[in-house]
Amino acid sequence: TYRSTQKDIVFKVQFHKYKDELYARVNEKHNSPNKAVAYELMNYGEYFIVKAIFEKHMNLPKTNTLYGAVGIDINVDHIALCETNMDGNIVLIKKYPIHKENTKNKRNEELYQLAIEIMEQCKSKKKSLVVE
Repeated sequence: TYRSTQKDIVFKVQFHKYKDELYARVNEKHNSPNKAVAYELMNYGEYFIVKAIFEKHMNLPKTNTLYGAVGIDINVDHIALCETNMDGNIVLIKKYPIHKENTKNKRNEELYQLAIEIMEQCKSKKKSLVVE
């Protein structure tokens, strides 16, 4: 139920991504450490978007610098990536553009996809990620 100063609006909300984890959080005992969920209601005139925001606990892979490392530098218009081997020698330099002309949501999605790609690269090569 959305309560405004003029009236209450009742609408069905359906979550998709991470819904099982979200519902588990919501159903936890009151004052549990992981229960916190924030909601953001966005009014687009003809429709609403409800965002549920919570801290997602990720099982990050254990890495070390035995195999080298991947370093990134985040800039306004690109992410610069440099990969080293076990001896510290550079084996890859790559530039991922960030399209500034995109909307905020498109840029966020682009950054999200870049983060997944870079993390998958680190994971597959068992290399630590170093961020400036």
